[in-house]
Amino acid sequence: MDEYLQAFILGNGAILGNVCVLPLYPGLIAFLGGMAGGGHSQRSRPFLGFIVFAGVVTIMVGLGALLFQLNRSFSSIFDWLLPLIFGVVVLLGLLMLAGKNPFARITTA
Repeated sequence: MDEYLQAFILGNGAILGNVCVLPLYPGLIAFLGGMAGGGHSQRSRPFLGFIVFAGVVTIMVGLGALLFQLNRSFSSIFDWLLPLIFGVVVLLGLLMLAGKNPFARITTA
């Protein structure tokens, strides 16, 4: 039983700390943008969520097609891509903590 518990804990830890969680960040930003709108209609929230979903899927398919054309795998670009992605996420988090909302103009558009 201890093996199963250990596998369960390690598996969930790997999932929660994985880069697969990164596509959830745009959804969170869309949610926060919808909540910050105040006067906007409730009907616009599903549309905003659909736009974010379509953007994430489009980028993932485009990146997959690009890597296919270059005959490369994701593992061959992870050495420089992951630090870049996490750096951008950390930078955006620090900007938001400092009170600078880099997405302020998106919510007004």
